[in-house]
Amino acid sequence: RSHPDGAQPYQLIHGDGNGNGDGATVPNGSSSPLPSYAVTAQRTTVRNFVLMSVLFSANHGCVVACLALATAQLGATGAWQSGVLYLTYTASALLGATYLVKQVGPRNALMVGMGLYGIYVACFWLATKWASYTVSLALFGAGIGGIGAGCLWTAQGAYFSSAAEEHAYYKQREHYQQQSNFNGDGEDDDNMSVNQSILSESTSYLAGLFAFLYLAEEVVLRLLSTALLQFNIASWGTVFAIYTAISVISAAGMIIVRDYSTSSSSSPPSSSPSSSSTANSNDASAILYKITAAAQLVWTDPKMKYMIGLNAMFGLTSAFLNSYVNGQVVPVALRTSATAGDDGGRYIGVLTSWVSMVAAVMSLVLGKAANKYGKAPVLIFGSICFIGVVSPFILYPPETFVDQSGDMGSSSSSSSSPWGWVLLMLIYTLHGTGRATFESTLKATFADYFPQEKEGAFANIIWQNGLSGAIGYVLTFALTCTPSDSNVNDGLTSTHWGCVRYNDGTFHDVGSFELLCLCTGIFAVVGLVRASALYKKEIQERHNHVHVHPETAASGENQTSGVSA
Repeated sequence: RSHPDGAQPYQLIHGDGNGNGDGATVPNGSSSPLPSYAVTAQRTTVRNFVLMSVLFSANHGCVVACLALATAQLGATGAWQSGVLYLTYTASALLGATYLVKQVGPRNALMVGMGLYGIYVACFWLATKWASYTVSLALFGAGIGGIGAGCLWTAQGAYFSSAAEEHAYYKQREHYQQQSNFNGDGEDDDNMSVNQSILSESTSYLAGLFAFLYLAEEVVLRLLSTALLQFNIASWGTVFAIYTAISVISAAGMIIVRDYSTSSSSSPPSSSPSSSSTANSNDASAILYKITAAAQLVWTDPKMKYMIGLNAMFGLTSAFLNSYVNGQVVPVALRTSATAGDDGGRYIGVLTSWVSMVAAVMSLVLGKAANKYGKAPVLIFGSICFIGVVSPFILYPPETFVDQSGDMGSSSSSSSSPWGWVLLMLIYTLHGTGRATFESTLKATFADYFPQEKEGAFANIIWQNGLSGAIGYVLTFALTCTPSDSNVNDGLTSTHWGCVRYNDGTFHDVGSFELLCLCTGIFAVVGLVRASALYKKEIQERHNHVHVHPETAASGENQTSGVSA
């Protein structure tokens, strides 16, 4: 790989054989760079990463703003649209996204994904112009957007890993230049521990930085629709037109972001039949590997299957919140009166923005906590928060707080109902906190656990989260139930636990969905503990291998740190 300025190649620190721990070439041609060069290079890497994050976040912020409004604006069509989006998102991650990223590089794949996202957003705008084609436009946009999402997030993961490796490389140089006891041969397992620790710090730092920018811009773009509509500044058509313009401009702006060459992509895992050279070739076996890298990683690396619960938990609870809570609970619970047309749904923009705001702040707080206490405790805390999103609905099922008129939190029932602003804000706060761990700590953990196949690793985040999200959106409307005859007209629910009457008069088994989320959260915690144990065992075995076989230390250190030589 080249320096950020494109000058000369660099390599992982193994020493130059003279005991100074410094054998890489630097722009001025010296065998020992100026102490300030490593610090300056770190800052250059961070500035470029921030630029990528800002553009990426503007594009994706428009998408999630539209996604949150889909069910509220399109009803059942919006739920099915979101389901199609997540299904194609999952399919593209499993079949093709890794190939695209490996072929054209993460920067160019980001541009492709963001461009396809722009089409998804544009379909919302077009639906306001041609109402008779709403269903067709919604489903078409969802299919295109799902493909774009698979490419986008796989590319973002690869770009993030490359930036973290580069940042760690310069941070290692800075560290060893300040240490007088470095032996210069890269074979001491203490040095390997330091390198691994520095890489972990870099992934945590950049992941927290990305999550903050990503979520902060999401807050602004979510609030944009509420502000423009609340003050009668713009119509829905104008709002979606603005979102379309932002998504297209941000996609085009990615051209100025540094392009990590495709040669920086990690080679296939050692357990794969493909070699490092095969990964970058175009023969049939290499192409097949690139296309199916995500699936092969699940098959070859035992840690991956234990990480599924964390991604599934986020996908299910996000679908639960966006489809059921936003679409059915909030419009009724925040209704100020039983007057026709008084719909609490106008507060959805505020509540979803609160989620992003909490997640943005907590991503910084939890990033520091991860460096101090480790990533696993933070991820367990996030899983508990996701469980907290659905728990109130299990503890206070609809039949316990809906009055005979069916007005949750209305003036006639607010005195006895636990549902209102306080409890809903708690639920959205818990989801925001959990999301902070998903957007930062979880992705940093994947970069640590699977450095040898970063495209495949982040594609796994996509298909696991995407498939569970698609299932969640479908279950929201597909799980139906039959109320007792005596209670059909009594309100939103029947005597059957978890059977809820939606605003359109249909009955759905929400209780089973809630129990599914609860069980998934428990599986997520247990799976993480097991994956963490396997990772620690791998690190210890590699250190032991270096101690017994010092002649293979260089290659061992390179794989452990995840920095490409």
